[in-house]
Amino acid sequence: MKEWLEFNWNIERYLALLQMITGWIIFGYLIFHVIYVYELSKGLEINDSFLMPLLAIFGIILTFHIVNGIRILLIETGFLIPKNHQENTWLNYKPHKVYKIILMILLLISAIVSFVVIYK
Repeated sequence: MKEWLEFNWNIERYLALLQMITGWIIFGYLIFHVIYVYELSKGLEINDSFLMPLLAIFGIILTFHIVNGIRILLIETGFLIPKNHQENTWLNYKPHKVYKIILMILLLISAIVSFVVIYK
């Protein structure tokens, strides 16, 4: 636990932390969603114009969580690391770098699509 308080983190530590944070945000959204739908089923009228920016942000968070989860799955199954990764640092391995670039491109596309769909 002491290592989490050090400030010389690599990108993997930040991505793992963001994975946990976005997981809790998604869990909170699910609770909010159930309460919101319950209130709507009771006939309560809710002005949801303030929710539109939050839905766009949630789309980006959800995309990050899914794509980063796939990245973690590919690392755990050995697809993004070389077989001799004990000798080399696997963070600089070419497929891993390419996947991080793909992750950033998907997040940018997700942000654009989220805002276009919500604000059209």
